[in-house]
Amino acid sequence: MEGQPEGDADESPASPESYSTEGIKLPEGMKLDEVTAGELGKVCKEHGLTQKAFAGILEKMTPVLAQRQQQQLQAAKVDFIKRAKADPEMGGANWAATKQAAGKALGQFADSETIALLKATGLNCHPGVIRMFKKISDAVSDDAIVRGDRGGGSRKSLAGYYNNSQMND
Repeated sequence: MEGQPEGDADESPASPESYSTEGIKLPEGMKLDEVTAGELGKVCKEHGLTQKAFAGILEKMTPVLAQRQQQQLQAAKVDFIKRAKADPEMGGANWAATKQAAGKALGQFADSETIALLKATGLNCHPGVIRMFKKISDAVSDDAIVRGDRGGGSRKSLAGYYNNSQMND
């Protein structure tokens, strides 16, 4: 075509729909978020970037963003635990018992998929979730048996309770 530079198709700006994620090289186990890639395609189009630039940005920034997300998640977990330990109801001297009770209820009532989700999102460390599972544990735990006081007196026979009974003779 006239007026169009000749050369590699990767070197010319593309429409957002034509930016391709095929061939993008990400670290093993990492997945590309197609919605984010689509939005990046729109930005690349606005700035007249090529497919090659689009791919380069994705390859370099996806691991950085994933690492940053993990750092933020870890910081949130640390903050959640700090807040839970500072809670007057379940923290401090009660922390060990709280952890045990909440862990017991979590193991008893949550399936493995839910437990994995809570751990992956850091919600297993959230004070509200810990409090909820502790309350569940407290609600379903065995009740203590309250025993009456025997008293120091001697035991009376049944006949003593029925003074007019003919069995008292």
